[in-house]
Amino acid sequence: MRFRCLFILSALLCSAAAWGSDAVVKIEGLVREKGTRKPLAQVNFYCFLPDHPEKPPIKATTDQDGHFSMDVPEGKLKWVASVPNYVRLENQDEQWAAKENPLREFFLEKSSYLTYETTVYGQDDKRDEKTKSLDQAQFLTVPGANGDPVKAVQNLPGVNRASAFSSQVIIEGSAPSDTRYDIDNQNVPIIFHFGGLSSVVMPEAVDHVDYLSAGFGPEFGQSTAGLVNLAVKDPQTDRVHGFVYADFLNAGGMVEGPINDHSSFLFGVRQSYIGFVLGAAVGATNSAFQLTAVPDFRDTVLEYRNQITPVDTFRIIGVGSQDTLGFLLSQPAGQDPSIRGNFNEDSEFFRIIPEWTHKFSTDVTGRVSLGIGKDWTDLNIGTIFSDTNDSVVTGRAEIEDQITPGWKSYWGIDTQTYLSNISFEVPVDTYNSIGGSDLRSVSNVYTTNAAGFYWRNTITPTDSPWTLMPSARLSYYSFTSEWMPEPRVAAKYAAGKGWTLRAATGLYDEAPPIRDMDAIYGNPNLTSQRAVHATVGFEKDFRDGSATGWTLTDDLFYKYLYNLVAESTAFVTPSQPQYYNNSGYGHIIGMEVLAKYKTSAWEGWISYTLSRSTIGDDEDAEALSNYDQTHLLTAVGDVELGRNWKFSARVRYTTGDPYTPITGGILDIDNDSYSPITGTLNSSRLNPFFEVDVRFDKKWIFDRWILTAYLDIENVTNQKNPEEVNYNYDYSQSAIITGLPFLPTLGLKAEL
Repeated sequence: MRFRCLFILSALLCSAAAWGSDAVVKIEGLVREKGTRKPLAQVNFYCFLPDHPEKPPIKATTDQDGHFSMDVPEGKLKWVASVPNYVRLENQDEQWAAKENPLREFFLEKSSYLTYETTVYGQDDKRDEKTKSLDQAQFLTVPGANGDPVKAVQNLPGVNRASAFSSQVIIEGSAPSDTRYDIDNQNVPIIFHFGGLSSVVMPEAVDHVDYLSAGFGPEFGQSTAGLVNLAVKDPQTDRVHGFVYADFLNAGGMVEGPINDHSSFLFGVRQSYIGFVLGAAVGATNSAFQLTAVPDFRDTVLEYRNQITPVDTFRIIGVGSQDTLGFLLSQPAGQDPSIRGNFNEDSEFFRIIPEWTHKFSTDVTGRVSLGIGKDWTDLNIGTIFSDTNDSVVTGRAEIEDQITPGWKSYWGIDTQTYLSNISFEVPVDTYNSIGGSDLRSVSNVYTTNAAGFYWRNTITPTDSPWTLMPSARLSYYSFTSEWMPEPRVAAKYAAGKGWTLRAATGLYDEAPPIRDMDAIYGNPNLTSQRAVHATVGFEKDFRDGSATGWTLTDDLFYKYLYNLVAESTAFVTPSQPQYYNNSGYGHIIGMEVLAKYKTSAWEGWISYTLSRSTIGDDEDAEALSNYDQTHLLTAVGDVELGRNWKFSARVRYTTGDPYTPITGGILDIDNDSYSPITGTLNSSRLNPFFEVDVRFDKKWIFDRWILTAYLDIENVTNQKNPEEVNYNYDYSQSAIITGLPFLPTLGLKAEL
């Protein structure tokens, strides 16, 4: 027995001698992603012993928090970690003593910090095939979009190009006023800041942007064209994150993070100084009339989120936006002093959006949200003005029920209440004129209510390639005292081998503008404007399960518009003109194609729209609408250049906008002004629009923060794209106002 104990003791002593020391060091470490500080789980960490190369390395694996621990002998140590998509970590020999026991942090650098997954069609909450989504990882780096989600949507098929100075979104040739704008599914007056260069919510605070076109589902009313919705992201909860940035156009910052183990926050603010840049650029390119656009904006976003219980989530979002836009004619056009001066427009709004989500069971979820706020607009064009002050309350409630494995149903209601105080003085016979003396002044307070009740179903029979989506909506408008049934139906067929066929149709409507229903200015007997949508198409995935390759989508769409509000020269009484009626109608037909390609080195897409949009009424024959653009072609691509450099580019071509030519002017002696002699409605077109945009991104990765430099250049070729025709005071001369010239935006962004 004594001999056996001596033998064991001798073996232990020899083992200790072989390690070089009896002392053992317990080492704890945290493995994080370099720059983002994100904990990395399931990383195999190896500790080599340079003093004893014959010994195998000691291995440890990180847990979900990136933490590991190991016992190592005193002496020199060498750390090695090799993880897919990360740069191999291999540090120099380090001397460790038994008395040292610190918590070490190790940072693994990603192979690239510029890679993002192209998500053109969102899948997480995609209820129908007419919802297209862009996620944050994509729209932040799309060229020509300056990192903006709504500008990135304009790269998708079916979105007509708006004027360079417009804050509107034109969907499939419809009037911009027919498009609905939402933030977290609550209606807002605008989605773009004036000048159309940035959305009203800071891009980094947006999780994704949804774009709905012809044949969209029953959840949304008050639109005959479509919808653009910005969804605010949930705050990150692993730690406090933040960033600040500044470029040639604006500056801002955002901070987000946890408050405790069940709540979190987000706060961001932006301020532009774009007016100084665009004022100089536009003024230089429009010297004929010295027209200078001076937009300015600021916005803020905040969010509080609380996971109250495992089945109850409360969040409250606040957004605020303020815009000013001035057009300064520093010299009178054609030496007519009557139109010298400033043209100003101011717009402000805020929304407080509380939302509660409750999971009644694994199959049933309920959501309730409100949008509470104010809207202000102030427009002054010479003697013409329009001031609006709205108090707004919108609401939405929905039950989502997975009735069977193949049948999901949604029941919901949405409401809008506006208390509007409106004052304006505008020409009643020529709505867009800035001259003439036939002005009508109105000041009134209106209360309008709208509500919609909807039922959506998604039915996929067992072992069937069909998905059926029968839906219905019933809308109510208090101002017109109308109940409007809106049946909508869609279907999808999985044809196999990556083929998907789809179709949708339905009825859509929206109430007429309040101002057009004023008893003095308009026609109080107007009724809702209506539309029929029909669309068929397919999607083909050529990748066959691979991460690289082609996908192709193609859709045909048709919209019949009727009961539209149109200008009228009829009379209610000899002394009371009926300035508007519901005799308008229109037809929009087109084809949309989107082809995407992705490899390990580059990716991109080509979108193309072929369409025709016409409109008419009982006084004017059907003609091209103001928003008809026959061809819209956009190509977007990006390639990583290594060392966290990325280059991306966008090429856009669109048919020029239609316009009504003016052939001369007639002197009105009584008013001492000229009235135009117009040609055939929209019988002329501006020259086509063509633009090339490029973007360079470079990231420098430090252990605890990331520095990004970006250069986004719009209109690289300095193309003088026509935006509109401007005439001198007596209509004897005309000139083309061109859009933005070569416009570089250089900026820096620090992420902490």
